[in-house]
Formats: sequence, C-alpha cells, structure tokens
Amino acid sequence: MRRRNSIPYRSRRGLFLGVLKGLGHHFGIATWVLRLVVIALAAFTSFWIVLCVYLAFAILMPTR
Repeated sequence: MRRRNSIPYRSRRGLFLGVLKGLGHHFGIATWVLRLVVIALAAFTSFWIVLCVYLAFAILMPTR
C-alpha cells in the first residue's frame, strides 16, 4: 500500500495549473471526476466564487 503525502500538491502536468490533478492524486480520485464536479459547481453556483477558490488553491498549494 502506497502512503499518501500529508499535503496536497499542484501537478506540473495538469491541464489548467494542475490543481485538480494534484488533488485527485492525493485523494485517489480520477481527475475527470473532479473536473466534472468543478464544472457543475461553477454552472449551478457563482462562477466567480469557484474561480477565486480554484486560483487560491493554485497559489497556496506547493508544486510538484
């Protein structure tokens, strides 16, 4: 069994800033599932809030 890192990271090979790819790897969730969740949140809530949270993650998460 592989041990997870204690801190989520941002992937350098992600589609857009690597936030969802890093989170998916950390939590063991497929990246496409996280992308669908973020798109649904942006569609059914305020797009700008989702964008601001995503950019905050991109700034605060370390890159690996």
